Amino acid sequence: MSGTPTDDPPAVRGPGLIGSIAQYKVAILLTVVCALLAGYVASLLVPPLYTASAAIVLADTEVFSDTPVDPQRKTRQQANRLTSRAVFARAADQLGTDVTVDGLRKRVTVTADPAIGLLVVSVTAEAPATAAETANVVAQSYEQVSRDATADQLAAAQQALDTQGDELRSEIADLEATVAADADDTGAAQRLETMQARLAALETRSSEIAADAALFGAGIAEIEQAVPPQEPSSPKPVRNALVAAVVAFAIASALSYWRAGVVDARPDPGAVLETPLLATIPDFGKSTTGAGGEPLFDIEAAEAYQFLLASFEYAVAQINAQSILVTSAAPGEGKSLTAIHLARALAIQGRDVMLVDSDIRARGLTYMLKADHQPGLVALADGAQLDDVVRRYRISDAVQLPVIPAGQPPAEPTGLLATGSYREAIEKITASSELTIIDGGPLLTVADPSALAMQVSGILLVIDAGIQQDHLLRLRQRLRLISTPVIGYILNRARHGGPDVAYPHGYGADPDAGRIRRVLGIRTAPYEVSDPVGSEG
Repeated sequence: MSGTPTDDPPAVRGPGLIGSIAQYKVAILLTVVCALLAGYVASLLVPPLYTASAAIVLADTEVFSDTPVDPQRKTRQQANRLTSRAVFARAADQLGTDVTVDGLRKRVTVTADPAIGLLVVSVTAEAPATAAETANVVAQSYEQVSRDATADQLAAAQQALDTQGDELRSEIADLEATVAADADDTGAAQRLETMQARLAALETRSSEIAADAALFGAGIAEIEQAVPPQEPSSPKPVRNALVAAVVAFAIASALSYWRAGVVDARPDPGAVLETPLLATIPDFGKSTTGAGGEPLFDIEAAEAYQFLLASFEYAVAQINAQSILVTSAAPGEGKSLTAIHLARALAIQGRDVMLVDSDIRARGLTYMLKADHQPGLVALADGAQLDDVVRRYRISDAVQLPVIPAGQPPAEPTGLLATGSYREAIEKITASSELTIIDGGPLLTVADPSALAMQVSGILLVIDAGIQQDHLLRLRQRLRLISTPVIGYILNRARHGGPDVAYPHGYGADPDAGRIRRVLGIRTAPYEVSDPVGSEG
């Protein structure tokens, strides 16, 4: 690398919530509109329900108490009574045999307002008349249960008062006899007056309780009857549509913020790796054909690679490189395709270049050139002659590109590129040409390119435009362990990034290989030559 970085680069941040919404406003708008329509249509498909309510105003007096009544406490107590099993059982008996207590519990809702002593009985049903009837019956059942409870309390109170009255009358009779026998007994006379006064107060209290029980026996001042509703309580298509739209907007905004902050917030590879950018390569379009039917190189890509060639030549000259390892951080970032383009451009410029597929696991370059059944680097390391493993591809009538494929995959590829036989094979290859371009495996996936990097003059990194910062940091850490200089990096797929070619481990043809060969202008027949390097035709 050009330097040894010591501090981690600052984290790349997205545009923020407002900026993310603005960036993805079209997608968010479409999502909200779809949710709005979906919420409205879904509401229309749901059967309507109607809610009717009966209001119960509690009396502000207490029949059996002379102390002030706590309205909040009383309201809570009466709300509990209203939802009791006794009330629902009486209401179910009045409504019919098909109504159960549990069914009423599910349909009846009671709300209380302690400040004014108000209970509201709300019932939801499929028909307006049913909702109103049920609410009224529940309110009436509550009134009956309350009146029965008051009557029971009244009977008990009257019995207690009658017992006290009988006791007082007995004592009064005894005192009257004592006073009649001794008119001068002033103490007995005073007690007689006291007992007579207590009996009069007791009789007055008994009359008041009876009157209050008759007037406020149920503890209810008024019941406002429920009426059948004119409009359904649910569903509410407009409300549901608006709620769906708000939820969709929130979710879409959150996803936009996440995407803008995580996916679209791309780090600067040059700042992280401290290496120069040699070229920015866009995605390829479809190849076109010339007047004679021959495939033509994509114009935009051709210009990008011409710029790369100039930057590459300058970087190579700075270190007087004889071999360059083309690698990437992860699979699918386009290193093999970049190696082919680079070698092709160098060959057209007249450079004596050799292209080597050292990725003996994936063998992507080998598959692209339909050389997967031919001897290659593996055979060379096993003792084959260099001339026997080189295949030539004619870019044009005047230009040939020598390529050494990966060869047959070894049974156990781990660590092979670090062995002496493979080091010797690489030395033979680099000595046979002015410049060797080696397609290596991804640095963060396999150990092979790290071993191979120690045998080349320089490293060229291919970085996908969609790479995340954590991958760059891991790549930088790996490169710190390699002394070979990094001449620069290529930003690949700059338009919309993201790998579109999987990294295979084993056999399997690349589905894009045919398109790649057409775009490159490489034709394996009739121009392919299997003769040794330097042979004619």
